[in-house]
Amino acid sequence: MKRIRLIKNNKHFQNFSIYGIGQFFNLLTPLIVAPYIISICGEEGFGKVGIGLSFVFILTVLVDFASGINGVKEISVHRNNPKKFKKQQ
Repeated sequence: MKRIRLIKNNKHFQNFSIYGIGQFFNLLTPLIVAPYIISICGEEGFGKVGIGLSFVFILTVLVDFASGINGVKEISVHRNNPKKFKKQQ
């Protein structure tokens, strides 16, 4: 029990969990959206389905790209304060 609490309170574990949930959502979203779009448009509207899936994939890439910029933004905001960059333990 103590070991579980220690892992749960670990900052690296929390960051990994949040990132993992985001990646799981990125994988799951197209699998949920694609059948919904196909059911609405039908097989005749396959071009519309392709456009919808392309839109979903582009949004997924934008979300992945934006999540990687957070560290760069923090460094830019605190560029005159090097104490903010040091890793605290």
